[in-house]
Amino acid sequence: MKSAAEKREKVFERILFTGRHPIYYLTGKGAAAFIMAMLQLSALLLLTHFIFDLFPRRSLHFWWGMGLITMMFCLSIGAITILFTSLIFHIKEAAANSLFTLILGLIGTIGGSFVPIYILPDDSSISRAMDVREGRADVAVRLMENNYQLIATVDSLNVGLVDRYIHSVFEKEFQFRAATEHSNNPSQLLDEVKRNLMQAAVTMKALTMGGGNMIRYDRGFHLMIGFTLFLVIFTIGFKLNAILQEKTSGIWNRCFSLRWAKLRSISDIYFIAS
Repeated sequence: MKSAAEKREKVFERILFTGRHPIYYLTGKGAAAFIMAMLQLSALLLLTHFIFDLFPRRSLHFWWGMGLITMMFCLSIGAITILFTSLIFHIKEAAANSLFTLILGLIGTIGGSFVPIYILPDDSSISRAMDVREGRADVAVRLMENNYQLIATVDSLNVGLVDRYIHSVFEKEFQFRAATEHSNNPSQLLDEVKRNLMQAAVTMKALTMGGGNMIRYDRGFHLMIGFTLFLVIFTIGFKLNAILQEKTSGIWNRCFSLRWAKLRSISDIYFIAS
């Protein structure tokens, strides 16, 4: 971050030496972050609106509200920038960078920068209905004690398949309930039914064309690997950035010159001794 470089170059101390209050330094950092975020979000919203017709036929109140929300969001970014800048001058640079990386990674994950928000765990029925309405799912199921309800916006083949499957499950459940109501020993009847289901007469196994086992796609494992690779690449890039800063500061040249001076001194001592 720029503040870390300014801390190493004693920029903040020179500002204090001129008699300025530290609030001017923090205000400048927050205002710069606010202006940059405002310009980026405004350009993004305007370009997506005119290119993809993102907000068709919206009223003036909508645009006023969108502008207010964008401004409040940018103010939050400026406040977070001020907080991070303050932390840099109170903790070590390595600890601050690690903390910023962790916080930004969590915020990016929750905000949907790394993975879509709709795949995050959420068991609410409202979220499922939103998935159907926004086209991310064909059908949602609302289960009740003795009935069920399908939520769908399009008439597709998947809706009929889901309906038939859930209907068969409810039908079997009602059959079990009716059998246990007319049985003298309901628990024994249920145990016998479960035992017969476990020992099915016909079993099916899916294999590949070559006769091997099917590979099951695990979305959670896939996301874990992808996010791990992202963190590895981000860490490598962060370390390379530090190396480039040391190169710009001439640290490598000073280390190399010091090593060459030591070798030259050793060679001179060996020459004099010989």
